Amino acid sequence: MECGKSLILFKLMDNLVFSQSQIESIKISFTKYSKNSLRITWNSIDLIQGPLILFSTELFEPENYASSESIIASSAETVFYETSGFHSLTYTGLMTDLLESSTYFYSVGDKVTNEWSQIFNITTRSDINTPMDQIIPFTSAWFGDMGYIDGHSLDSDWYTVINLKSISNQLSFVTHVGDIAYADLTLDSKYAGNETIWNNFLSSVNPLTSTLPYMTCPGNHDSFGDEFSVYAKTWQMPTEHHSDHWYSYDYNGVHFTSISSEDSFIPFSDQHSWIENDLKQYRNSNPNGWLVMYSHRPFYCNAKFGWCNEEDEKSGKRLYVDSLEYLLYKYNVDLFISGHCHAYEKSSPVYKNKVMGSYQDPKATVHVVIGTGGNKGGQLEEWYELQPWTNGFKSSLNGYGLLNVLNSTTLKWEFIANINNSLIDEFYLTKVHSYTLKNYDNGQFFEVASGPEISKNYQVSKHQLLIFKLIKDEGDSLATSFSITSEGLPENIIFYSTFRDEIASEENSNKTESITPLGYSLCLPNVFSFSIKVNNFISGGDLNISIQGNPDDSKCHRNSPVHKESDNIVLFSSSSMEIVLQSDGNLKISGETVEFSGDTVKLSGKTVTFSDSDMLVGKNIHHKTSSASTTFVNRILIFSIVILLTFQLKI
Repeated sequence: MECGKSLILFKLMDNLVFSQSQIESIKISFTKYSKNSLRITWNSIDLIQGPLILFSTELFEPENYASSESIIASSAETVFYETSGFHSLTYTGLMTDLLESSTYFYSVGDKVTNEWSQIFNITTRSDINTPMDQIIPFTSAWFGDMGYIDGHSLDSDWYTVINLKSISNQLSFVTHVGDIAYADLTLDSKYAGNETIWNNFLSSVNPLTSTLPYMTCPGNHDSFGDEFSVYAKTWQMPTEHHSDHWYSYDYNGVHFTSISSEDSFIPFSDQHSWIENDLKQYRNSNPNGWLVMYSHRPFYCNAKFGWCNEEDEKSGKRLYVDSLEYLLYKYNVDLFISGHCHAYEKSSPVYKNKVMGSYQDPKATVHVVIGTGGNKGGQLEEWYELQPWTNGFKSSLNGYGLLNVLNSTTLKWEFIANINNSLIDEFYLTKVHSYTLKNYDNGQFFEVASGPEISKNYQVSKHQLLIFKLIKDEGDSLATSFSITSEGLPENIIFYSTFRDEIASEENSNKTESITPLGYSLCLPNVFSFSIKVNNFISGGDLNISIQGNPDDSKCHRNSPVHKESDNIVLFSSSSMEIVLQSDGNLKISGETVEFSGDTVKLSGKTVTFSDSDMLVGKNIHHKTSSASTTFVNRILIFSIVILLTFQLKI
């Protein structure tokens, strides 16, 4: 081992000095209870009679905790190992009612003997008092397959710990995607595990686990003991039941779902039912939020390794993929992170081996393999024949990944090699949101954003109906097609709009904004007010469109054309096109560059497709009745008007 590295290791080990009670391996994790709590877990060789967690926003002396008003004491429970060969005792408890973005000092120990660990500190999350779906930028570290062999640390895993410790002030948490310590490989009976190897590894990662939440999922080398009992009791994750190895949590507006590739995952299994319910619940409440899933085994990998060979039925990979991949697609999982293969690689957005979009406009999940933490087996250096879904850079170097959540539309992924702690690969994952307002209260503000840096706040009125959006394609032109449904649209949008019965913005709570540059305002009977703000990516300017309607025509704006039963309204007119709303409710579109057939409008090669014929978009839309269904159809008509105006503007 190099001299310089030895000095670093000794310095790190200085932080591992414990009291006579032999307190070891202090670990922090998120909880299933609330955002303002953290779980603290630790081990000891000797029995601690009165396990206690002390914490405060002020530096303190734990021996004097009983006389201090600033120190909070939280009881911990003792968890006994029931596995042959393992004698350590585990204790776990909660730090609760934490303030956000605050530094807490804490110590664990025995209130009976008044023996304590050293003082550690952790900074709490910044989203405790913000809505669950509001993005606050953060960075987390990811790796898998990191081992501690024969009583000695591997160079590669020490580099991972050292490098992450050097940037720990930039990290919000760490995730280890399975194969922890490899304590099953050094005994005659791998199923019993080796406590010495396990405990030595826990000590080696203590500089991380004691100062950052350290989240895990089980790998195939963590199965020693009675059904992962050593793993589960050591790493107290926020599972719903003690016997489960799957869980989820939200952090700064991102939903993380951890699944177990080592438990039953087939349809109708407990885990499969839980996964679908978790994803469904999240997507129902946040249809466009970031959703990251992780597990030990990958769905897509190209390294020359048994698991990656789908022709090898013994590996079980095909059953794994067939059982679970459709859920990722169904619920729009954005990113899947795994290990198992001792290499780094990434995919394009992919479903059933078919590329679906790009990083700038993903239509399926992007998969990353990060089994590069450092392990006895070494890294994989050969690859199978490249598949269409493989994307760019692959590496056999040890290292770790950084997941940077920048905002509601952009994630940045980086792969950092342990050699020189250097960046060797990165990509951005971007998307644009549509929003559903069902969970907002009257008067509450929500954010509408058509790009990473462009946003506007609108106030929600009592009629919370639907959101529409339009995004550009990969270039600077409009996407070739999009569809309208009663639930809004998932893709290809560059503007946002909402229906509500009062136009209300943060700046002008009771004022309908004027229309620029079209300067058009339209009143239709039985149609509530409608407002759009278009962020024009092509010209760099803004386009504000407002179409207002009221059952009482007299309440329309003075200069607005009032639609009477006998009137035809010219919505747009130029040398190349005319769009007319006829008195019978039909849209008449004429011009050299226009084709109109059925539910499709083509403008200069661009196509607008109106889906769901029951909505009768562009044909037979009546305005005389005030029924709810007709009112909704009128609203859809407004959509068609605005779409056509917008397309003409862009052409």
